Amino acid sequence: MSATAMKISALLLVLLGILAIAAGVVYFVEAARDLPSFFPGSLPSDSPFKFHRRSRGAVGMGLGVLLVAAGAWLAFLARRERLKASRDY
Repeated sequence: MSATAMKISALLLVLLGILAIAAGVVYFVEAARDLPSFFPGSLPSDSPFKFHRRSRGAVGMGLGVLLVAAGAWLAFLARRERLKASRDY
């Protein structure tokens, strides 16, 4: 895999990780009836349940942290490969 492809993959992983963290925060902060309709676990506004979705929030934030870490690791590998290639010339 080339350094450019690794950088693009790292950027995508970090962006997906940030989105997952943001979704996790929304699950922690909003009540189930206030979640956006495209979020799993949202309830109609007339529902009597007002639970926070802590488990989904925790999974979203955990997955987000893992994705950001994987993106950072991939960016590190891309930089190392680019430096290694520049020393070979």
